[in-house]
Amino acid sequence: MNYKIDLHTHTNFSDGACTPKELINVAIKEKIKPIALTDHDNIDGIKQMSILAKTNNIDFLGGIEISSIYKNGRIVHILDLG
Repeated sequence: MNYKIDLHTHTNFSDGACTPKELINVAIKEKIKPIALTDHDNIDGIKQMSILAKTNNIDFLGGIEISSIYKNGRIVHILDLG
C-alpha cells in the first residue's frame, strides 16, 4: 500500500488550524504515514498526538520548530525531529 509522508505539521498548539485529533484524522484520510508533529516553540501536542497515532496504526515522530534570531536580526526556524 502506498503512503504519503509529512514530517512538518503544526497543530493549534502553535499556528496550525487542527487539533492533534483532527490532524490524525487528516493523516488517515490522506494516507499519510509517517507523520511528524513540529509545532512552533512548544511540544504541548506531542503526547496526545503520539497516543492517537499509535491507536490508529500511524508511524509518528515528535519534533519541534524552534524560532531563533540569526545575523542582523533575521528570524530562522530550526526543525528538530525526534
